[in-house]
Formats: sequence, C-alpha cells, structure tokens
Amino acid sequence: MKKLTYLFISLQAFDAFLTLWATNHGFQEINPVMASIADTWWIVAVKLVPAIIATWFLGRLASRYPIVRRVTVGGLGAACIFLAVVLVSNIWEII
Repeated sequence: MKKLTYLFISLQAFDAFLTLWATNHGFQEINPVMASIADTWWIVAVKLVPAIIATWFLGRLASRYPIVRRVTVGGLGAACIFLAVVLVSNIWEII
C-alpha cells in the first residue's frame, strides 16, 4: 500500500506542477473550481495537502482493519490509473 500511496501523491504533485506550468504558458484550466488558482502556487497546496492527509488517514485505518486495506488498495489503484490517464491526456494536449 505504501507504493500506491507514494504513486498517488507523486501523480497529484505532477498534475499540480503541470497545471501551474501550463497556465503560466498560455493554456487555460477548464475546471472552473481550480481556474482561479491554477496559475498560482496555491494549486500545489490544494492538490497535495488533501492527498497527503487522505492517504495518511486511510493508511492508519488500513493498518487496523483488513477490509479497509482491501478497499483502499483498490481505490488508490483506480485513482492512480485515472490520474495517469488524465496526465497523459493533458500532456498530449500540450504537445
């Protein structure tokens, strides 16, 4: 589970920095919720802090309850796949 946690946080960080870079180079953020902070360093905090807190909390629960571990591993795996597809799509748009 630790590898998935690190992968998820890394993908969130990459997404935040890619968004920051892209919006500062003329691209637009299409998510209206994130558009107002997409070209500032707040995007990094808004993406990373919740990811770190959520994975820490889920890790604590997963260490106590086996069913939570199974669900967490599945959910984090799915989230990592989804985020990786979004990142590839975003990079494809930039190129």
